[in-house]
Amino acid sequence: MTDSVLHPMHLEQPAWRNVFDLNQDDAATTRRRLLDRAAADNASVLAYHFPFPGLGRVTKSGNAWRWEVADPRRKPDMA
Repeated sequence: MTDSVLHPMHLEQPAWRNVFDLNQDDAATTRRRLLDRAAADNASVLAYHFPFPGLGRVTKSGNAWRWEVADPRRKPDMA
């Protein structure tokens, strides 16, 4: 997600634009697709523009998404 979601507010408002979105409509569509996939896959996400630690998961929350910060003390699940 790194540069497609610059702030946690994009999870609730993926259509909100920023100065770096060169094609604003495509950027919002891409944000939604990435957020949907991250939530569906229960993927660990590195969002280095988010507050520390910038590692967590995205979950679906109604028509938007929610950020769940990873607990840095917890060891990762090993498959």
